[in-house]
Amino acid sequence: MPWVWVSSPAVQAIRDDDQRAAQDVLTLKDEVHQQVDSALQHQAGRLGAGDERHLEVLRLEMEFVDKLKRIYALSKRIAKAVLPEAVAKAK
Repeated sequence: MPWVWVSSPAVQAIRDDDQRAAQDVLTLKDEVHQQVDSALQHQAGRLGAGDERHLEVLRLEMEFVDKLKRIYALSKRIAKAVLPEAVAKAK
């Protein structure tokens, strides 16, 4: 997953006070949720099979997905800080 597409517009929004980039972050919500759901479904399908090493890999993948969700949440907060209050609340 190339998750830089989530954080880059947030960085641009705050660096350049770019409201368009901030709005771009907010419009990524559905795509981010779709990517997370896909990763979780993939992991759930692999839960039953595996040895101890496999379970460790699965745990690391789940931790990674959790961190990516946090990155998007922070990116969204940054974007809302750049946007006018009325626009940020509408999103």
